Amino acid sequence: MRQRLTAIPGLGPLGTEALTNADDQELLPLIAAGLDAIEQSDLPKAAKRDLTAMLIDNLVHDAARRHSELLLILRIATTSTHSS
Repeated sequence: MRQRLTAIPGLGPLGTEALTNADDQELLPLIAAGLDAIEQSDLPKAAKRDLTAMLIDNLVHDAARRHSELLLILRIATTSTHSS
């Protein structure tokens, strides 16, 4: 599964990390299950490719947004700590 994920542009680094979500469930198996669902569907090959790209784009976008939120929170926390 990790090899499959690392081969997808934009997800490569995920294949080398042990990530979990808030419910302490493994993130990688959730992503793999989504990819498997697409692959096992009866969609035409082009639709599978497009849906896979959309899933990956959304995952990368969500991760980038969360990272930006984290940086903002850290900056606010650091500023308020220095202001006190």
